[in-house]
Amino acid sequence: LFQQQPPQQQQFAQQQQQQQFALQQQQDVERLLLQDENLALKAISNAVVAEVERLKDANQAQLTAQTAKHAEELKSISKRLHEPKKPRDALRCFMRRNVRELRKKYPPGTTETKLKHILKEMFQQAPSDVQTQMSRLAEQDKARYEKELRDRNNSIIFLP
Repeated sequence: LFQQQPPQQQQFAQQQQQQQFALQQQQDVERLLLQDENLALKAISNAVVAEVERLKDANQAQLTAQTAKHAEELKSISKRLHEPKKPRDALRCFMRRNVRELRKKYPPGTTETKLKHILKEMFQQAPSDVQTQMSRLAEQDKARYEKELRDRNNSIIFLP
């Protein structure tokens, strides 16, 4: 009942089995590689998403800080636009009149602090008529300031 196959057929059947087994192993390896690639892609994707979220948060914080800074700058500008300049005293009037001339006499690297100190000494040693003239200019500037301040206060509308 049981017949033996000829050796060529046995060899052919063995080769087919080996080929099928090799093909099956290759398919298993490819399936594992695809699974590994998918896992790697998922890990990369998760890392990219996390980095994008981190950058969004950092960017939002930076934008918030910039917005706050701009708001403060706008407040400051608005305040300066609506407030009159403070009045100068006699020394400041003297400094303003003489600073250009003094800058010509001293080298370009001379600090503002040093120039102010020199101007202060010059004012203290100036003749009394120059000091009186600067005091009158200071009084005129003070009157200008008070007038601008009154005008500004009269132009403000208070809402109930």
